[in-house]
Amino acid sequence: MGLKKLLRKYSYWRLSRSWRVLSFCRLQLDCQSFYLNGLSFGSVPAEASQFGRPQRILAVAEEVFKFEFRESGLILEYEKGHLNYIGVIFDYSLEAHSTFADRAAELCVENLNSSLTRLDRTTSLTQVLDAMGPVVDDRSDAEESLLIYHLNQHVLEFEFLLNGRLARFNLFPE
Repeated sequence: MGLKKLLRKYSYWRLSRSWRVLSFCRLQLDCQSFYLNGLSFGSVPAEASQFGRPQRILAVAEEVFKFEFRESGLILEYEKGHLNYIGVIFDYSLEAHSTFADRAAELCVENLNSSLTRLDRTTSLTQVLDAMGPVVDDRSDAEESLLIYHLNQHVLEFEFLLNGRLARFNLFPE
């Protein structure tokens, strides 16, 4: 890791060390504004303090840092100091060397579809297809199936286990 990247990671760690420790944070996403608990794309890391102190901050690439809030299954990724990715993990079996809590993460969803108001590990592939309609793209491999949708200049990715249960939800601007 380069010195610049190490210093940036340290500055994010220092910023977050004063944030309170939360055992759980309820996640709520508005799919009209794409605000997660009031946090929007382009926001700075200090605005993520409402989710508590991240258990881990990873340097992913040059000027790309990932904040992991393991108790709520939340991942926030910042590029050049601004939020550019939101991920929620519902099932940890796809996560290599996962240190996330084995807690049933839940994402309450507003303004998406009246039949899909909550995402969790019991959400099925069929439920998402019925609520969201035809996919923009889909992919499958030996471990998972991925459904990709575009909505209001954002990409919504639903990752499912082979048993058809939701493992992860990813959201980012197009």
